[in-house]
Amino acid sequence: MSKEAVLLKPGEHVDGTFLLNTKLFGGLEPGAYRVEAALTGWTEEKFTDAERSELAKMAGEFMMGEVSDSIRITLTPNVK
Repeated sequence: MSKEAVLLKPGEHVDGTFLLNTKLFGGLEPGAYRVEAALTGWTEEKFTDAERSELAKMAGEFMMGEVSDSIRITLTPNVK
C-alpha cells in the first residue's frame, strides 16, 4: 500500500494531517478543495441463485447500493 493510503477496519476512523504528493493530482496548488467519493456495493440482481445461497451462509452482510459523501480540505505548503 502506498504512503498516501490508510487502511481502515469497520468502525475505525482517522483524523489528522497527511503529507500528499500533489503531483499525483496534476500539481494542485495550496488552497481549499472539495473531495467527493462514492462507495459502490454489490448489485443483488447480478448474483446467481447459487451465489445468493452461498452469500446467505456468510457471517457478515454485504453492502448493497451506493453511498456518497464529500469533505472540504485545505492544502497547505509543506514547511520544513
